[in-house]
Amino acid sequence: MLRRMTFAGLLTVAAALLWGSDLVRSGAEVGLQLCLYSVLPSLFPFFVLSSLLLSLGFAESLGRLLFPVMNALFHLGGNGASALALGLIAGYPSGARAVSRLYEDGLCGKEEAEHLLAFCNNCGCAFFLSFLGGECFGSAAVGVRLWLIHVLSALCTGILLRPKRTLSRDAAPATAQTVSFAAAFTAAVQSGFSSFLSVSGFVLLFSVLLQPMKAAFGSTPLLGMFELFSGAAALDGSHRAFVYAAALSAWGGLSVHAQSAAFFSAAGLSGKWYFRGKLLQSAISAAVAAALTF
Repeated sequence: MLRRMTFAGLLTVAAALLWGSDLVRSGAEVGLQLCLYSVLPSLFPFFVLSSLLLSLGFAESLGRLLFPVMNALFHLGGNGASALALGLIAGYPSGARAVSRLYEDGLCGKEEAEHLLAFCNNCGCAFFLSFLGGECFGSAAVGVRLWLIHVLSALCTGILLRPKRTLSRDAAPATAQTVSFAAAFTAAVQSGFSSFLSVSGFVLLFSVLLQPMKAAFGSTPLLGMFELFSGAAALDGSHRAFVYAAALSAWGGLSVHAQSAAFFSAAGLSGKWYFRGKLLQSAISAAVAAALTF
């Protein structure tokens, strides 16, 4: 039955795309603009930087420093601190990519990596300060408040979903293979561009799929359930929009989830804690934003 329903749904989507070829073309144009003017400048440098830092031992150095904090709060090893930091600074899907890389390099176990996915894949500070704060609400201070709510909800999610027992492997940490800077830099650029292409594919697809929805229902914040930028662009700067912004940025949207799953699924990680984490973080963010607004 599920297979038949999936098949019927795909046929419906195909028919809608054939019927609205003009919408498909405009959606592809919007997606290409997002890829070239948003994804490429905002994510590609961080993809390269994160790969380079992890190859040169940044995760282990930061892990040793923050092991007491990560262990006490989340019952996890210190190496995951690098994924949390990269996720909060660089934004989706850098956190998921960093966690996947930690697992692939043997710097954390599978169960630990899956718990890290619950709270390390987050919206970047630039999105809050420039897009939400500057363009949607016309105030950088609002963007800062939204980012602080986002950080708080991510930390709370990590604490609430932490394993009952400590999963730390830092007592006998695995050490990534030492490589030269030149080799690490070359590999980082190649890996970063490959990741950029993967993310761009999902951005293009969802830009096309959203066009019929926009034509039918207009621009609405609920589009953020599917694609974050489209939902955020429909915010009107009201108190209710502030709550929507907090919830949608924590949820990320189906487009972000597909981008993230491309990394952690390829690494052999399950998304069970990831999706629980995004739902819980969205609920916490909405509750905190509502408490501060109403």
